Amino acid sequence: MADTQGTATDTDDRTDVESPEELAVTVLVDGVIGAVAGLGGNLVILGTLFVAAQLGGFDLAAFATAAGLLGLGAVLTEPQLLVAGLAIFIVGGLTTLPLLLATLGAYLPGRRYAEKGLVFGAVMWTGFVLAYYPGYSGVSLTVYVVASLVGHLGYGYVTGHLMDRLFAGRGRPVIATRNGSPAALTEQSADPDATTPRQETTLVDESDEA
Repeated sequence: MADTQGTATDTDDRTDVESPEELAVTVLVDGVIGAVAGLGGNLVILGTLFVAAQLGGFDLAAFATAAGLLGLGAVLTEPQLLVAGLAIFIVGGLTTLPLLLATLGAYLPGRRYAEKGLVFGAVMWTGFVLAYYPGYSGVSLTVYVVASLVGHLGYGYVTGHLMDRLFAGRGRPVIATRNGSPAALTEQSADPDATTPRQETTLVDESDEA
């Protein structure tokens, strides 16, 4: 039987990693790229929330909520809880959220991660707007809702746009391409007969914009 490896596209080549060590390096590099993309998104959402705080539409102390839910209130003071909560928020934006966008991107509307990121951000906002809501009313409530929505849409778009750019020369993240990846397993479980078309992600190619 002819060896078909090495004849696939760049994206397909990433699904045939030759060794566990090579796979580990690939996943690590993908993770770093995701973190860089998430950093850009974090700057957008945090900047938006800080502006909202100046307008009375967001209480920065709300960041302590996440730390409190993890039980850190028993060992940390209020100022420490705020710092810990902000750190959790930032780390999540650098790691967990880019990973989710890469994994679930195949099932979100849009051809590129930037477009999928808008949908992803809107979905994440529905949880944030309830979890961090301390009882605003009037103008403060309006500022909170609008600013948090804009921030999440901005996070999703910027993170996705940077993923499009940074993964353009590598192909889609390996976690979204391997047969045993969470995305592939989820797809197989949801559509075992492969009858439902999958929304593939088209990455940015510099030649497209030349």
